[in-house]
Amino acid sequence: AKRRRAFYRRQVKVLEKELSELLEQELVDYDGARARLLRMKEAARKISEYDEQIIEGMLDRDEPEEDVDSEQEGIGEYRDLIYRINAYTNRHLEGSSSSTEEIETRNGSTVGKSVPMKFPKLEIRKFCGKLEDWLPWWAQFKSIHESTALNKVEKFQYLVQSLVEGTRAADVVKVYHCTEENYDKAIQALKERCGNEDAITDMLMREIVQLVTSRQKLSLTKLYDQLEGKLHSLESMGRKTKTDCDILYPMVEASFSEDLLRTWKRVQDRYKSDSEHNGESLTKLELLMQFLKEEAQREDEITLTLANVKASSQDRKRKIETIEEESVPTAAGLSTAARVVTSSFKK
Repeated sequence: AKRRRAFYRRQVKVLEKELSELLEQELVDYDGARARLLRMKEAARKISEYDEQIIEGMLDRDEPEEDVDSEQEGIGEYRDLIYRINAYTNRHLEGSSSSTEEIETRNGSTVGKSVPMKFPKLEIRKFCGKLEDWLPWWAQFKSIHESTALNKVEKFQYLVQSLVEGTRAADVVKVYHCTEENYDKAIQALKERCGNEDAITDMLMREIVQLVTSRQKLSLTKLYDQLEGKLHSLESMGRKTKTDCDILYPMVEASFSEDLLRTWKRVQDRYKSDSEHNGESLTKLELLMQFLKEEAQREDEITLTLANVKASSQDRKRKIETIEEESVPTAAGLSTAARVVTSSFKK
């Protein structure tokens, strides 16, 4: 349980770093921050489960109270860390000077904590007109575009500042004078030339096909992360239709190794049954992605366990080598022993 808990604790550290980087940007990717916050909550629930298992195991083994208290103290410190990260993130998301965010525990209760924060200076993300850069750029600039605190002339100025000078995107916008009437026209022209949804959808579909048909060997974790990211991008544009899922499903399935494919076929009906039981109407591709996510998590846990076993084995080997080196007699020691023996015979 401790090794599995360690995996999710490391996951929390990674998410903490990603959230910090996201929230330090001038135009925050709020959707990305919310997604990572949800993953943080999932990790927190898993950590809470393993915490309970560890404490119960220690009590069942009648371990010393000092050890149990020490473990409880460590658990409390890590929960405080999660609460601070959660509160810090929600203060940015809610746009207030302070906020109290709740994290679910395993038994359904919630815990909140407020943390004062000094926000860093933000910078506007730059866009050069490349199709693959449109979604992350627009996700940030959209907060300016939809702001009610700015007039259209101010929004136009921010738009010009966020485009790389001399690029296709800047050329599209600079033909319009910076007036209130021209702002919407400039945005529409930029969307048509550099952010065409049909073109972006085609690009994402091609990338997914290339990913699942590539001969390059990817780990389950990388395969899942890349697929999930591209599918979410399609969904964010409202382009993840049932037809798209039906087209992609056999391609993704065909990219599996023989062992993974056999496993999927054995559990496929169970995933479908669980989905129907929960009142969810999931496509075959969504069920497949659920399976792939769980398999990727298992692969991470196995990799972590093997790494820990290898590290322990290497530590034992080094200790044995140290003991053997200390037990080998040196030339000076042998010479001294010989003199002692000779002296004894003379006496």
